[in-house]
Amino acid sequence: MCLLQEIPLWLKIIYHFHGVIQFTCSCKNPSNSLLQFICLLWSFVLFSFYCVCSVLLFYFFVSEVESNLIKVEVIITTATISSSVISTVIFFLRRNKLKKMLKELYELKIHFSLPTQTESRDWIKTSLFITVMSNFCSLPYWDKSLYLTYAYYMIPVGMAFLNHLFLTDILEAVRSEFSTINRELQRVINRTDLNLIFPLTKISKIKQLEENDKTFSILRIEQLSFLHYNLVHQLHQVNKLFDITIIISMMLWFGYVIILTYQFMETVVDGYTLDFAATFYLTTNLLFFYLWLLILIRTFSRTQREANKTSAYVHQIWNQYYRKGRLDEKTRHLQLISIRMLNTKLSFTARNFFSLDETFFHTMLAAIVTYVVILVQFGFSSF
Repeated sequence: MCLLQEIPLWLKIIYHFHGVIQFTCSCKNPSNSLLQFICLLWSFVLFSFYCVCSVLLFYFFVSEVESNLIKVEVIITTATISSSVISTVIFFLRRNKLKKMLKELYELKIHFSLPTQTESRDWIKTSLFITVMSNFCSLPYWDKSLYLTYAYYMIPVGMAFLNHLFLTDILEAVRSEFSTINRELQRVINRTDLNLIFPLTKISKIKQLEENDKTFSILRIEQLSFLHYNLVHQLHQVNKLFDITIIISMMLWFGYVIILTYQFMETVVDGYTLDFAATFYLTTNLLFFYLWLLILIRTFSRTQREANKTSAYVHQIWNQYYRKGRLDEKTRHLQLISIRMLNTKLSFTARNFFSLDETFFHTMLAAIVTYVVILVQFGFSSF
């Protein structure tokens, strides 16, 4: 929808290509049945191609690889196919609800102008795209047998990653709305005293101006508080549409990272030799997975922090009136607004299994280190 109109065209095409978006992001044509049908058809073709790759690669493991790895390959194949099936179904089922919610989020946009703040370039996303492009640029130097493996492993990973990248685009758009609300509240906090602006004006006139200014400010704060509440509510609804795919993707992410990390350590510590293409593939993929998780958790955390700042600003405005001795029924209403915001804090979870913040990132890293140490101690072949 219009909320996502700032997404680059090439990225929208990639989203449609992988079936992550099955509706138009245009303001002029929000509903396009032909595009939805093409996305559904292409998702089916892409998934069918992935199933063929899975069967062929599984046959390769059964016929040419030692039998002690077949059990691991069965588990990986089952997990990746299941994740692709569930992701494809969820992409299809959520399309109408997601389109409706994005439209409602756009209608909640703040329709007043404030000085825009230019954000610094996101070096994490830039590094991730450089990593992905480097991986693709190395394809001509690969052995032909690696192409099938690449398609087998990267199709479900690509679907999961693009789904999360689309979610981060939504969160960044809404975070800018929270930033606008907070900047408006900061303007109220930093407003200059009328006695300093009009030193020669009569005291009675100053009091009347201050009373009008207080009435306008409290009314504006109340409007912003309702907008803040609606944004938080809509974000919780959007998060519910992504939480199942987040759980599945994180399980897939965890398994792939453990295998890649163990192979990397085996290459470095044990001196296991790989050709340049395979080594480059291993290194860039490890970097890709860690940057992927960092981008996801960082976006959740930044949006959550920006949304939860608002209640502190409202309470700070109330404290200003309290210090000046200007408490009445109007200013006491600010305290109620602040309490309501404190009780409606924004927090992201995946079906309440885990919180999507910095603690989850630390937990995943600790779990990876634990499992890799176990694999190093007992040997991968025993599993």
